[in-house]
Amino acid sequence: MKKKRKNSIPLKSWHIVLSAVLILLIGVSWLFDSLFLSPENKSEEININPQPLAVQVSPPDFSMISARSFVVMDFDSGQLIASREKDEKLLPASLTKMITSLVVLDNYSLDQKIDILNKYEVGKIMGIKPGTQMSIENLLYGLLVHSANDAAYAVSYDYDLHHNQTFIEAMNQKASQLGLNDSNFVNFDGEEDEGHYSTAKDLALLARFFLKDPILSEMIKVEKIIIKDEQGNDYWLESTNELLKEDGFGGVKTGWTEQAGECFAGLYEQGGHKLITVVLGSNNRFEDTKLLVNQVMNNFVWE
Repeated sequence: MKKKRKNSIPLKSWHIVLSAVLILLIGVSWLFDSLFLSPENKSEEININPQPLAVQVSPPDFSMISARSFVVMDFDSGQLIASREKDEKLLPASLTKMITSLVVLDNYSLDQKIDILNKYEVGKIMGIKPGTQMSIENLLYGLLVHSANDAAYAVSYDYDLHHNQTFIEAMNQKASQLGLNDSNFVNFDGEEDEGHYSTAKDLALLARFFLKDPILSEMIKVEKIIIKDEQGNDYWLESTNELLKEDGFGGVKTGWTEQAGECFAGLYEQGGHKLITVVLGSNNRFEDTKLLVNQVMNNFVWE
């Protein structure tokens, strides 16, 4: 009589099979995380020390703020603390130069020199002389300290075969990368052109990104500076940010045109907390900024 063939696997063999399956599953899981989980999502998963958030403890009074639109944002967390018409599309004036400066840094080194080929005399200028050369570093000082439109023109004209439009396209690409969904730029300096607009919320997001750059965040602290072109000509630059003289206040960028009114993106720091402020269409940008900061610091706590 023939013996029946045993179809069962010995217990010891089952242990080996199960162990192999378990190792395979762990390996597949690790591979999936490595390939498909973005660094941003990974960092969010392991973030065990979230930034404290501002909590209202008493009602703020913003009735005295003249600005048509404003935003107060916590720098560390990105929390939107207070706002008025934050998504209204308005003329940003020279706050435009924040994104102009970011595109410059994306494409040039500070010690790079460019040729100044043309005179540009629209709006506020520093008087760069055609036929000279100037470093990118000094042009950025012109952009951010003096708010010089001719400095913005010089870098945009040099960017791609003397064609400003390519630089403006790069500005909008940068805006899209930063999530500025309600902004559109048609010039490099903030002049009043149709289709050139942003919002207080977008500009606060832009200022937050701008301030994280160590080069730009130091430049905006400068009140006065003398720079030179490569031919030795002096240019005296002076900041239009009056709040640089006041305790706790820093700057990001001032702006003004007749239609835009007074505009300002500011930075305030007290008690370990940093506030980004943006006012658009203001009658008194610096006073509005101080009132905003006062109301937030007196009526909110961080928890």
